[in-house]
Amino acid sequence: LAAMMDRQAQDDLRKATIPPTPQDYKLALPESLKLPGDGKYQFDEAGNKATFDAARAWAHNRGLSQSDFSEMMGLYASHHAQQEAALAERSRQEIAKAGINAPQRVDAVAKWITGMVGEADAKPIRATIITDAHLRFYEAVMGKITSQGAASFSQSHRVPPDTDAIPGYDKMSFEQRRQAQDNYAARRR
Repeated sequence: LAAMMDRQAQDDLRKATIPPTPQDYKLALPESLKLPGDGKYQFDEAGNKATFDAARAWAHNRGLSQSDFSEMMGLYASHHAQQEAALAERSRQEIAKAGINAPQRVDAVAKWITGMVGEADAKPIRATIITDAHLRFYEAVMGKITSQGAASFSQSHRVPPDTDAIPGYDKMSFEQRRQAQDNYAARRR
């Protein structure tokens, strides 16, 4: 009889810790939770409302206390933070392939994107610059748009001016040409 009363008391205590409705469960993390990389985690309740409502309903149907629900949310946050940390590390390794100036190049492309579409639209676009290939792609697009499709100017293939030409040579008579050639030869000596 004592064991039965003890079990009944524990059951009554557990029921007292259950929130009255599923909506009363708070999205809180346990105090002792350590996330990968000592990161902080913020629940996006507006973006994942249906998921969190389902988790609250499940917890309420199973009779979980707020602390049990917080532990479950801690597992979720830890898993999510671990995925974010792994993705950030892969992104860092990929961008490092772009060379020593990779951070400056990414920053330049990010500023250009922001200038093109504004801060609100640029944020998700900038988030896609996670590999060397992404960076090179955005730099190529940036180059084509800023040059309007024209090739860059270079002096390397220009024909140098002909300094050996005698001015007006094609309009001279034979005698004038001979005289101009002799004068030119005398100057070169």
